[in-house]
Amino acid sequence: MTIQEASEALLCKVFPTSLEGPATTWFSCLEPGSVHDFKQLNKKFIDYFEGSKGHQKTSSDLMDVKQQPGESLRQFIRRFNLEKLEIRDFDPTVEFMALKSGVQEE
Repeated sequence: MTIQEASEALLCKVFPTSLEGPATTWFSCLEPGSVHDFKQLNKKFIDYFEGSKGHQKTSSDLMDVKQQPGESLRQFIRRFNLEKLEIRDFDPTVEFMALKSGVQEE
């Protein structure tokens, strides 16, 4: 059997083994049950990473990442870290300031 003949379930299980770096992190942050077949997984992957070909984000772009109303701290930090992964020449000195300014005070 070739990979093209594989079942949807098998394709979904094999897919993460082909990922590295930010793609692995993206995959691990998918909500459980949010993907129902390989076609949907493929579309989510392309939709997420296709846009990164355009504007190259910088560390200062992290200052625009803000915790949304109703978003838990855990969800915000997950989203913040995904944004951080899109920055090629990440400056760690900006990270703490950006994270602190993005958190809503409760």
